[in-house]
Amino acid sequence: MQISDELIQYADENDLPLFELPEKYPLIDLFQILCNKLVLEENNKNLEEQLLFQFWIQNI
Repeated sequence: MQISDELIQYADENDLPLFELPEKYPLIDLFQILCNKLVLEENNKNLEEQLLFQFWIQNI
């Protein structure tokens, strides 16, 4: 399947990313990778906040 010229033009005009994924790679695989990355980032953020809070509590 090929991306239409109209879609490419629309993405270019609106500064939108446009990805082409080979058919041999199911879209769900890409979503799993992205979701895992988002969850890891959120977990790291929460851990940092917990550590800062613990540090702050101990130094009051």
